[in-house]
Amino acid sequence: MKNKTFYVYVYLDPRKLGKYLYGDYFFNYEPFYMGKGKNDRKYDHLKEAKNKSITKGNKHKFYKIKQILNDGLEPIINVIDYFNSAKEALDIEKSMISIIGRRDLKQGPLVNLTDGGRGMLNFSEDVKRKISNSLKGNIPWNKGLKGCYKKETRIKISNSLRGRKGKPLTCEQKQIISQCHKGKIVSWETRRKLSISGKGRVPWNKGKKNVQIAWNKGLHIPRKIYKFIKNGEVLEIKDLKTYCKINGLVYASMIVLNNGKGFYGKKGRYKSYERFL
Repeated sequence: MKNKTFYVYVYLDPRKLGKYLYGDYFFNYEPFYMGKGKNDRKYDHLKEAKNKSITKGNKHKFYKIKQILNDGLEPIINVIDYFNSAKEALDIEKSMISIIGRRDLKQGPLVNLTDGGRGMLNFSEDVKRKISNSLKGNIPWNKGLKGCYKKETRIKISNSLRGRKGKPLTCEQKQIISQCHKGKIVSWETRRKLSISGKGRVPWNKGKKNVQIAWNKGLHIPRKIYKFIKNGEVLEIKDLKTYCKINGLVYASMIVLNNGKGFYGKKGRYKSYERFL
C-alpha cells in the first residue's frame, strides 16, 4: 500500500445510521460524496467547510458538511482502496458514482456534480522535464528587492491570511445570532450520536489542574439555597457551611437532614431543626 499513491475515498453522513448496500459496496452510514486523490486530498473538503465560506465550486457538498458540523459531528471519511495510477483511481471513482447515484440527477444520495473520472493532473515524466527546462534560468521578478510591497499592501495580505475577513460583528449582530440559537432542542437521536462519536476521545483537560476554576472565572454560578424549619419558622440558608461553622453545627449532619435520608444527630442543638418539605 505504501507504493500506491492514489486512492478513492467516500464521505459518510454520521447522522444517518443504517444499512446502505450498493452493488458490492456496503456502508453503515449514508454516503454523500465520492472523490479521488493522493496525500491529504480527502481532508480538503472538511477543512474548506470549517474555515471558509464558498463562492464557487460544489455548494451542495459544502453546505452538507456544514450542516453536519453544526450538529456537533464530523463526516466519516473512508478510503475505498489504493491504486498505483491516477487512471485506476479515476475509473473506480466513476464506477462508484454510477452505482450509488447522484442526487442532482435523482439517482441516489451523492452530491457530486459530475460523473467522476476527471480532474487530477498527472503529467508524464517527459512533460515534467520540459516544464522544468523551460523555467531554468528565469530570474524571479522580486529577486534582490526589499520591501517591494507597500505597508498598506502588507497589512491587507496579513489580514487576508487571518481568520474572519471583513468588519467584526457589532454587539447588535452578536445579540441577534445569540437569540437565534436560544431555545434549540437537540433530539435524543442526535445526543446519542454525539455520545457515540465522543467515546474513546481523550478529554482536552485531562491531567490539567485548575482548568475549571479558570473556565468559571467571571461566571455567576448561583448557590443552592437550603431550607429548614427551626422552631416552627422557615429558615433559608445560602451558605450552609458558614452557617454551620457560626452555630457550631456539623455540615454533613445538616446535609443528611436536608436530603431526608435519616438523621442521626436529632438531639442537643439539632432538636430545633426539621427538614423543609
